[in-house]
Amino acid sequence: MVEVASASESQRGGEGRRMFEDILVLIFSLLVGLVSFGIAVWVVFSGRLSSLDGMLLTAICLLFTVVFGGNLAWSVYKGEAQAVLKGLLKRWQKSDA
Repeated sequence: MVEVASASESQRGGEGRRMFEDILVLIFSLLVGLVSFGIAVWVVFSGRLSSLDGMLLTAICLLFTVVFGGNLAWSVYKGEAQAVLKGLLKRWQKSDA
C-alpha cells in the first residue's frame, strides 16, 4: 500500500532540501570566488602578468570572481543568505534541546 505524505510533511522535506541546496550554492560560490581571486593575485605578484598566458588567466579568474562573487553578493542583498543562516541556527538549537 502506498502512503501519501501530508502537505506539512512534504513541505518540511522540501524546505530542508531547498536549504541544503542554498547552502551548497553559497559555499560553492564563495570557494570559487576566493580561489579564482587568489589565482589572479598570484599571477600578478609572481610576475607572469607580462605574458599573454598570464593576462588571459588573470582576466578569466577575475571574470569568475565577479560572476561567483556577484551570485554571493546578490543572495546576501536579497536576504537568502540570512534565511539560510537563520535556518541553520534554528536546526542547531533544535538538536541541542
